[in-house]
Amino acid sequence: MKSIVKPCPGGFPGESEECKPSPMVNRIITFGLLALSYLLLAASQPAKKVEALFSIWSGAAAVRSAVSSSESEADFSLTTERPAIYAVDPNDVWNRIFACLFTRTFRARLSNEFKEGAPFTQIEYTQFPHELSLSTRLFERVEIGDRGIEPLYPAFFTSEGVSRVLSEPIYSQLNQALTDALEEKRARPPLERALMQSDIWAAYDLLYRYSSETRLQFQEQSDRLLLLLARFTKKLALTSKEIEQLPDNYAAAAKSSPLPRFFDQVSGWLEIQWRPSREHDHSADYRRATRVFVRPASIQSDKLGFLNSLPNAPDPASKLDAGALVTQNLLLDSSGRVVPSRLTYDVQLRRFIKDSRGALVRTEVAEYELSRRLLLLKPSSGGLVVLGSRSDLSAGSGKRLRIRITVTEPVRRDRAHSGHVAIALLRMPWAARGSGNYF
Repeated sequence: MKSIVKPCPGGFPGESEECKPSPMVNRIITFGLLALSYLLLAASQPAKKVEALFSIWSGAAAVRSAVSSSESEADFSLTTERPAIYAVDPNDVWNRIFACLFTRTFRARLSNEFKEGAPFTQIEYTQFPHELSLSTRLFERVEIGDRGIEPLYPAFFTSEGVSRVLSEPIYSQLNQALTDALEEKRARPPLERALMQSDIWAAYDLLYRYSSETRLQFQEQSDRLLLLLARFTKKLALTSKEIEQLPDNYAAAAKSSPLPRFFDQVSGWLEIQWRPSREHDHSADYRRATRVFVRPASIQSDKLGFLNSLPNAPDPASKLDAGALVTQNLLLDSSGRVVPSRLTYDVQLRRFIKDSRGALVRTEVAEYELSRRLLLLKPSSGGLVVLGSRSDLSAGSGKRLRIRITVTEPVRRDRAHSGHVAIALLRMPWAARGSGNYF
């Protein structure tokens, strides 16, 4: 995610009003950690191990709007870039819509992992069993948003993102941009329409979901945007033939990256579905479909028997080399039907690294997300950008989970309190035994 970061005047306490951060809801993080702890605990029961493994992956979708995992180390570099997703001109009407839905500015403190945040002071977080050293200054962060996230971020367990788009000046900007897009005469290419439709459809769902919470304050604005978003979604609809002819961006990306060949018959990967519904699909309001793949550690002549044996296996990870989730966009065609597409939105990989005796040593994690801009500029790339392999998700008490988080927590310093947003690396020790080894 591209970003612009600069310091704001003021510090602990007595911050200038213009740098007061907008609040986020820290129960997002709390919920995610509790859910993860529960699932790891449940996995101690042999019959639940594989179920818990895939439930953890599914649960990650529920908290990913609160967690930006493995963003590049250039997250805080200075840049003047503005959204130019659908055209070179940032004032293109579709670029304006994208900016309203995805681009946001907020103020935050940086942990001491980010040296440019100095000077730092020790802060005690009630949610985590360790202290954080945070910058005494606030930094302004501008996030472009061209990655695998929903519009109106953050919108999980909080209406903050929705309220922002219903408030000035964003409301008037989006209202005008959608009106201009509906009046636009030129035809956009099918791939552009497919990408934009996914985001507009998601924005409609999120705005509708929180309409009851925002109705008293923003009823007129909410009704207006829902109408415009519905009309624009219909205008963006592709014919069945256009959807069939959309590029297979996963296949393109796999040609120039180490992505597995999930869909090849001889790849050794098996696609599975143990349940009729999945949390990833539900969390996306069924606008996307998530497919689950596993790769057995050895060749299996009885593939069905092998898969059915996994839930009761004492250590399912010992039987697998890897597992993966592949999330693909669903689209609305010109007749109003929801149909599958070949546009891959997100890929999550888990590789189980074992020693010479077959015992699990660590789990290597990697994730690829769709960049709309890259896919449109260079279709042969597939538009899938690696977020980085996190091989430190390992077994052993000395290893720690490192993910970047954004939370809100009251800060206590000399008995003074100051609400703030903090951007840090979360370190969580993992047990060297039991099901935690294969997460």
